[in-house]
Amino acid sequence: MYINEIKSNHKILGIIEFTINKKKKKIYLVNTKKKIINKYDFEEKKLYKYFKLYKNSAKCNFKSSLSSIDVLITLTKYFHNNKIKLSSWSVVKLKFIKALDEKKLKNFVIKIKKVTFDKLTVISIYQNKKKIGEIENISV
Repeated sequence: MYINEIKSNHKILGIIEFTINKKKKKIYLVNTKKKIINKYDFEEKKLYKYFKLYKNSAKCNFKSSLSSIDVLITLTKYFHNNKIKLSSWSVVKLKFIKALDEKKLKNFVIKIKKVTFDKLTVISIYQNKKKIGEIENISV
């Protein structure tokens, strides 16, 4: 579940930061007992053939009807498991300075900004050759 304001009884699982009209906004992802109503599955492995991995970065450039966030998260997870450490990685923070482009062409580059003990990463996100934000992941 996501909320706009944090209360003392909420356990924060992640934070999404973004800017609208030069104002910073945050959405907090919190633990809840409410059931997820809208859930969908897709085969991540089908996307792997479109990803190119390098020592400190990864990229993709292909057409798909999948959402940009699905492609970005899959690319990040694939990169972590192949270039950092095979583990269960979770997104803990997304910080967007520009909105994701939802066109069919999925053109992403991710570059490592910081790695801490192979457990925590900060990665810069580029879409269509422009920096759009950062993503933080943790190995659990």
